[in-house]
Formats: sequence, structure tokens, C-alpha cells
Amino acid sequence: SSAISCYSTYDDHTIVITKEGEILMVGNNKGKQINHQLPSGIIKTYTKFEITKENRTFYPLSAVCGSNYTLYLVCESKESVSKKFLYLTSKNYRKSLFLNIGDSNPVSLFGGHSHSASIDDKGMIIFINDTKVEINSLPDNDKATCISFCSNHIFVVGSNSRVYVSEINKSVTKLNFKIVKELEGKNIVDVNGTFNHCFAVSKEGKVFGFGSNESGKLGLELEDTTIDVNEFTEVLSLNKYKIKNAYAGFDHSLFRTENGKILACGSNYSGQLLNKEQS
Repeated sequence: SSAISCYSTYDDHTIVITKEGEILMVGNNKGKQINHQLPSGIIKTYTKFEITKENRTFYPLSAVCGSNYTLYLVCESKESVSKKFLYLTSKNYRKSLFLNIGDSNPVSLFGGHSHSASIDDKGMIIFINDTKVEINSLPDNDKATCISFCSNHIFVVGSNSRVYVSEINKSVTKLNFKIVKELEGKNIVDVNGTFNHCFAVSKEGKVFGFGSNESGKLGLELEDTTIDVNEFTEVLSLNKYKIKNAYAGFDHSLFRTENGKILACGSNYSGQLLNKEQS
């Protein structure tokens, strides 16, 4: 019955954190991608658990789920939130662990299909690739405000409303951020994506799409919906609305207008477009 402070879901598992500091989970923990202290297998009802180390219980602030991992932002207690820690559990590691982030103090979490990241209180990017941690700054000491993942790219919005991109494929050993030229001067305030398409939203409420347009999930009126869009392209079908947020799912997309209306496009095979008929 407690109010929810954080909710994250991806693939086949979900994490809920309440304002009272309880962590609840439901879904697939066969690979221990939720927590290594929980039973392995599919858990069908919301189950409470705690994050502990050496008989100390940490207070949860937020979490983000990926395909094979869950990343948690925690602090020592409800009364001591100034210093925060990153706690990771993953199919690719034998145990859940606190990540070594040095003196960084993370304040927000972002997740993709296989990778995750955090922004610290100095605007630095804490990039997590499996259990490897890399701390990055943006060009010209710009401060990161938002992060999005799309296929082999990581996109970051800076405090100056510029958008930066770096490749994150297996051959890349270190992130190398460059300005996304087609979004220069667009006053971007938000980016959102986790799998193979993503959106950038401007202060004026314009939306720009990038990546896969399969099932029409970018909302772009293209004759061939199998074509990947390799530059951020304005979604003209949304021009009569002022969009506050865009959300890129697996193969569908949702958009929230300034008046709180929800628009949707893409695949509806599981009813994810909120329509009555699945298709």
C-alpha cells in the first residue's frame, strides 16, 4: 500500500521501490539478473528483498532493469542520502556487487538492453559495460543531464542542450563523444531509447527519431518500414502537438503531450499501444 517512488521493467523482470524503502520484484531471476540472494527461477508474485553487505542493509533510491542485469542506486540509510552507491546484479557475474566508482557520487540511472549508466553530481557519465566501469566527461566540460541507448550508440544530452554520441560496440575500448550535428541548435532537453530506436525531444516540443523504423515505431511516414534511420529526423506527424516526453519501447513508441495525452505508434501484438484490438 506504500506509494511508489521508482518503477522499472525490461524484458521479463520488474523492480518497484516504494517511498518507505522497500524493494519488490517480479519476473525471471533464472540468471540471477534481479538479485543473487533471491531464488533462481520465475517469481510470479511481487516479492520483497533487501540489498545488504556485511550485515548492513542499504536504502534503495532507484533501479533500472536491462535484458540481463539490474542496476540499483542506494545509500547507507534514509537519513543519509548525500553519499550514494551503485549496486549491480547481472547474468554475466557470479554475484551481485557494489561497483568501484571511486569518489563519484551518482544521482540518476539510465539503462539499455545490454548497457547501463549513471550521471554523478558533477555531470560526469559513469558508463557500465558488464561489470567494467568507465567514468567520462563530455567535450568542453559540458555537464550530462540525460542518457539514452540505441543499438551500438550511447546518446547524452548536455546542460547546453547539445546532444553527443559515442559508439559502444565490442571494438570500442573507450567512449569518444562527438556532437550530433543534425541536432545542433534544436534545444534538445531529453533523449529516450533502450533497444534499437530512440527519440530526442526539444524544448519547443518537437520530436526527432533515430534507428530502426520496423513496424513504424519511429512514427515516420516512410514507404519501407524496414529502413533504419541513421540521422535524427523530425517526426512530422507529431507537429500539431507539443510533446513533453517520448518513450522508445522494444517495437513500439509512446509520446506524452503537454496536456497529458498519450499518442502511440508501432507494433500492437501485445496490446502495448493501449488500443482495444491487438495487431
